[in-house]
Formats: sequence, C-alpha cells, structure tokens
Amino acid sequence: MSSPPDPLPPNLSGDYAPTKDHTKVLILCAIVIVMGGFLFMQYLQKLKLDALKMEGRAPIITKLKENLKATEMSGREVDLGQLEGKVWVVGFLYTVCPRGCAGLAVEMKKLQDEFGSNPNFQLVSVSLYPEWDTPERLRAWTEAQGFKGDNWWFLTGDGPKLRGYMKDQFKLPLFEIPKEKQKNEFDRFEHKLALILVDSKLRIRGAYDFSNFEMNDVFGEKIRKDLKEVLGEVGQPDKQ
Repeated sequence: MSSPPDPLPPNLSGDYAPTKDHTKVLILCAIVIVMGGFLFMQYLQKLKLDALKMEGRAPIITKLKENLKATEMSGREVDLGQLEGKVWVVGFLYTVCPRGCAGLAVEMKKLQDEFGSNPNFQLVSVSLYPEWDTPERLRAWTEAQGFKGDNWWFLTGDGPKLRGYMKDQFKLPLFEIPKEKQKNEFDRFEHKLALILVDSKLRIRGAYDFSNFEMNDVFGEKIRKDLKEVLGEVGQPDKQ
C-alpha cells in the first residue's frame, strides 16, 4: 500500500494558519520592540534630567579671544566688541538652509518675546552662507518671518571669515556637504543647531543644542534659567 502524499507547504496549500512557533516569534518580536521603546524613553529621560541640572551657576566656559566685524542687515558695519556690557545669545544659520536653521531662528524669537524688553539683552544671528544672505535678502527674510527688534542683529559679510569665527571662537563643528549628498542647491553646510550664551564680559556661559527636536523643550528651559541668571549679573562683581 502506498503512503499518503505529504501535505503541501503552507504557502501552497491555500489558507495559511500560523503555527505555534510563528506565534511565539511574533510575540517575542513585539516584546523586544516594546522593551526597546521603553529603554529608549528611559535613556531620553536621563538625557533630559542631565541637561536640566539646576544647581550651581552657569559656568564660565571661556572668553572670546577675537572680535568679529561684520555687516548688519541694515547695511551698517558692527562688531561684537560693541556688545560688551550686554548679555547676548548668538545663533549661526542661513536663510535658505534645509536642515533646521529656521527652527533655530524660531527659538531665538521666543527669547526675544520673553527678554526683548530688557535693555541688557541682545540677539545675534550670523549667516553661515553670506554669499547668498545679502543685507537685502536678510531684510526680506526677517520681515516675512516676523523677526524684528533693534536688539536683534542679523550679520553677513565674508563667508570664510564668518564660518571660521564660528569654528575657532565658539568651537562649533561645520562641514561642507559633498554635492552628491546635498538635498538641494542650497544645502551647503552641515552644522550644529546651537545657541550660545555670552555674558557682559564677553565670556561664553553656555551652549544649548537644538538639533534634536525631542530635547528642544529641555534646552529651551535651560537657556532661560541661565539667561535670567547671567542678566542678573550685569554690573555686579564676579562671584567665581
């Protein structure tokens, strides 16, 4: 008597019903995904807690060793040395950046809305692509975005000089993007989306990284705390 034929494999026998082994694998995968998400959220929470350590004063990181002269969007020549005696926040960006510069400018506008009435407060935006960001284009862009205020400078000028100042004085990395990796024709530079806090004695007191959207609220809170503290130091003798 001949033996009965072997059953067809699941993918050839019509309706497919998962085996117990397949079900176990699916359950295991689901558990791994859930645990991975949980661990990631724990790690993110740790980063937030580390970033938000509130004890102690904003440290004196270093003093700016060189001045920078540039052209403000109004067309007048200014230099950062003029800001001695004020507390200022500087951001390096450019108007056609496809990698988040606009978001950094929005963070600066939030600071302007909150601290702009303080006569000791100043904002400085330095273009990383002044070859495009002429004073005329900067004025058109800031008007369209609603960025304004006599205490908010938008600087342009010599490209290599401005980019070099960012790297040398503020120690922020900047890389030219190879043509084959550019998102569009204006995608020129990979750079950290950071705001830097400088006190009234031209000393760097903090760097706040807004590159990660998940951490923006954390660094937004931290820069506000430090900014209030450093503004309160204006005209006072050093305590450290």
